[in-house]
Amino acid sequence: MSDERLCVCCAVYRPADEPTLPDDPPVCGSCRKRSRGELSEIPDLYALLPEALEPGRGASEKVSGSRTPPLPVRLEALNLLVAGSVRPIHDKYGDQIGAQPPLVILDSWARDWLSYPWCRGDLLPELTISALTNWLLLRLDDALDNHKAIDDFAFEIHQTLRTLRGVTGSHHTGEHVGLCPMKLRDESRCATKLTVDPYLTDCIRCKTCGTEWNRRKGEWWHLRAQQDGWNEEAA
Repeated sequence: MSDERLCVCCAVYRPADEPTLPDDPPVCGSCRKRSRGELSEIPDLYALLPEALEPGRGASEKVSGSRTPPLPVRLEALNLLVAGSVRPIHDKYGDQIGAQPPLVILDSWARDWLSYPWCRGDLLPELTISALTNWLLLRLDDALDNHKAIDDFAFEIHQTLRTLRGVTGSHHTGEHVGLCPMKLRDESRCATKLTVDPYLTDCIRCKTCGTEWNRRKGEWWHLRAQQDGWNEEAA
């Protein structure tokens, strides 16, 4: 089959696996579900940013031997917050060093989607995280079916979510079960820390490459064998 029919988002969500074959749209069912889930999660994490402004909150802080007094706020959290509600906002934050504010990213995609037929005649929503997220979610299926750069959208949403999780300290919690042993396309190992709460779920899922191991299918033993094999290779 032609590579043009391979799912264009698999490289974003499951870089350790071969791309799947969607039926007609350019995005497979698994990636469609994950794209919707990640977009839906952004408002809840964004709402945690004000609390993460306080030094020592959210992600772990690096300790320095310098006597310079610490800043009164965490800049990594402050940089993700956008003050004001007047467009255009991208010009103001376009040259910002580091991660772009989620509001800027969502607004830029909403304005991009307006140029496509499925949004013709629509108006931009209010310049808030919740309004933009709902607006994009309502039109997401059309974008997944027809947008020429839907993989870029998936990548930016995925990176935005990872940034928010890191800044707010909202990583998945549970028991540490080793590192992800999956080989990526460049032959390197994923090596993402795997965690699971065995009392709440039967699935261990790597948040970076998307590989899953289901306990009910006996795949937790398979994961351990993969990790042992990796350790033997490194020895």
